[in-house]
Amino acid sequence: STWGNFSQMSLRSLATRVLSTRTVTAARGAAMGYASKAKGSPATQASARLPKATPAMTVDQLKTAVKAGTIDTVVVGFTDIFGRYMGKRYDAEFFLESGIKAAHACEYLACVDADMAIIEGMEFSNWEQGFGDFELRPDLSTLAPAAWLDRTAVVMCDVAKHHAAENEFVSVMPRTILRTVRERAAGLGYSCFAATELEQYILRNSYREIAESGGAAAALKPFGWMLEDYSTFHSGRTEVLNAAVRRHLRASGIPCESSKSEYGPGQSETNVKYAEVLAMADRHVYFKQCFKETADKLGMSVTFMAKPFADQAGSSCHMHVSLHDLEGKNLFAGTDDLGGVHCSATFRHFLAGWMRFTPEIFPLFAPTVNSYKRFQSKSWAPTGLAWSPDNRTAGVRIVGSGK
Repeated sequence: STWGNFSQMSLRSLATRVLSTRTVTAARGAAMGYASKAKGSPATQASARLPKATPAMTVDQLKTAVKAGTIDTVVVGFTDIFGRYMGKRYDAEFFLESGIKAAHACEYLACVDADMAIIEGMEFSNWEQGFGDFELRPDLSTLAPAAWLDRTAVVMCDVAKHHAAENEFVSVMPRTILRTVRERAAGLGYSCFAATELEQYILRNSYREIAESGGAAAALKPFGWMLEDYSTFHSGRTEVLNAAVRRHLRASGIPCESSKSEYGPGQSETNVKYAEVLAMADRHVYFKQCFKETADKLGMSVTFMAKPFADQAGSSCHMHVSLHDLEGKNLFAGTDDLGGVHCSATFRHFLAGWMRFTPEIFPLFAPTVNSYKRFQSKSWAPTGLAWSPDNRTAGVRIVGSGK
């Protein structure tokens, strides 16, 4: 697989900045044109052969839990352009009685910045159009018990315009963009598997305390006080949060492999098991939501910010990516010799494409000013576009071997 050491992001936000009318014309036109022709197209037919996600909870299981009183709330949400899980909480009985077809939310949610201020000049929705509603259509394959919340389930939604066809979603929304790329890959005979490996700083401050301090870095209190990478002694201190998150994720149907202390004081890393790319993107969102809400309940906080402290290591989101055929065979394994890496021609072309197009989409890998503060020499962050076998200074790191 390839390991991209890029700044904090959600897998789904790889292309979210195309919302800007200054950059949207070609990308949005291609996406919308593709969507209009998708029904019955070879790509759509091939996508039907992609691996099906196994829901952590079926509708029948939800009905049983509601009847037993173990679940009374369903969070119906979608991801905005920052990868945040936005939506509303439904009474579970009403959610089931309503037919589970669609909720509604204001279109302005596709046009806000990190502080929820409206970004002017968006073509998709704006003041001139009056910010109407769009539909949140639940993808029931994402239904899961939210073990970190009391008597609650969660579900991920696709975003659609009113009266749109069944599989016609808003082209500029992150999950739609990922679906589109996924279908195009399927049309070429590929399925994509991925895993995200998030790093985060755990803080003793509550979110309210940080807000009241004005967010000043000097007011932040990391859980550690020294460099503690791989230390099982220091990581034991943060188990009050990390262990709780691992247990919650597994109980929510999200396999969690491991966690460890990272280089910075109070910094940690958590690994969620790889999956088909759309399922992984959903897991990624649920993971961050679980981590933040669990920390909040404990009177703590966690930040996935790329560089919260100028004098400490930044946090990354390593993305492990590989291509399989539609029958599940790994297409990266092979006998070609690429600088000591045994691989297939497919892998060589995949790597070449990644290297070729990274400069064009780099603002999506590093979407904020803070992202660029992380790129410093000898700081465990790559500072040049390069690939290498198992080299942490390279932007693309080749790890693993064989199938």
